[in-house]
Amino acid sequence: MSATAIEQHEELEEEKEKPNTICLVCKDRGVANFNKVFSCAACKSFFTRTLRQSKRIKDSVCKKQWDCFDQEPPFSRKCAPCRLKKCIDVGMLLTSKIEEALKLRGLALNQVIIILSKKDYRIQEKLMTHYSVRDPTLDQVLADRDCAKLEKMTPGIKMTAHEWAYLDVYSRIVSYLEFDFINFLEYKDKKILFTYNSMRMLLLGGAMRTVREKRAMLMTPDGEDVYPEVVYQLFGGCKQVLMEICCELSGKLIDLQVTYEEYLFLMQIFFLNPSISDQLSDKAKATLAEFQDKFSYHLLLYCQHTYQQHASSRYGNLLSLMTVVDRISSRLQCVSMLFQVMVPTFPFKKLVADTFVNIGTLPPPLQADEVSVPVQQEFFNEAMQNIEAVNDVKMEQMEY
Repeated sequence: MSATAIEQHEELEEEKEKPNTICLVCKDRGVANFNKVFSCAACKSFFTRTLRQSKRIKDSVCKKQWDCFDQEPPFSRKCAPCRLKKCIDVGMLLTSKIEEALKLRGLALNQVIIILSKKDYRIQEKLMTHYSVRDPTLDQVLADRDCAKLEKMTPGIKMTAHEWAYLDVYSRIVSYLEFDFINFLEYKDKKILFTYNSMRMLLLGGAMRTVREKRAMLMTPDGEDVYPEVVYQLFGGCKQVLMEICCELSGKLIDLQVTYEEYLFLMQIFFLNPSISDQLSDKAKATLAEFQDKFSYHLLLYCQHTYQQHASSRYGNLLSLMTVVDRISSRLQCVSMLFQVMVPTFPFKKLVADTFVNIGTLPPPLQADEVSVPVQQEFFNEAMQNIEAVNDVKMEQMEY
């Protein structure tokens, strides 16, 4: 792609605002705005009819180079696949739902990216401009996604790293619940999904934000250390592990030069892992596997457009990041669990406790060929040795 899908979308939006007399699809005489795009009646009818009725056209392919409608003038209106692709590329949209866009099997690649980018933008906007004094549990959030009652940030409001984590987890849960296929899962399955995945999504999202802001390590959105000082006091002998949690994943993103579009797809693919827990129902596993495959297909398609003959290796390298996310997540959970044991009076936000600390079991272990020593046990042993070295510290004298 010569420009990102988001940039292309912005250019099309600017083009739509200009006075127009020709159809943006076929370059014939336009009539009015149909499906949010200035077009002729024929293209409007074709688009509406195709998406609602004709599966054959949506699943067919161009017999040439997928550029029949990119030429000046268009080569032919007879190529239905190219005509549909052009309708989608210029912004025609019957729905903003991700489920509908995914049904087009790649023809709507740009629109899938735009839908995901808008959702991510809303998450980042909430992190920078809102806060909440409420303290809901995961059960309460699933029952009422507005229960946190976010308020606009005002000068003088200072949030701790722990509060940032709470707001990040809450915002991502609410965002995922906007997907119909997630919202329609059984309550038990939704709870399992968010319990095991919230930490992973926070880490991957935070790592991408670190890269985009060109920081050296993971920090809060306002540039503060993610660890309170008491963590360094308690885990002084494990600083390397603490730094790996803050730096390793973002370092991998930099090494691979992961694009924003790739990150958007990876967030969905990693989140929709049907093997995240054996406690998921068979129906939930089937739903997650179905949509994970759809997002994986679109990521591969993006790689094919962007890297051509190197698409397969690029796709494999991107998916390998799941191992890194799992490893860092395991270490962070160990830190959280041990910290709770060592500082039982720390006021964990209930949502953070439900998704970081009180999971009951560690995330699924890595495969034997992925890491030689189980990360959880390695860190646990090291941290327990450190606990013995600081057991004379009076917790009530620490400021946290």
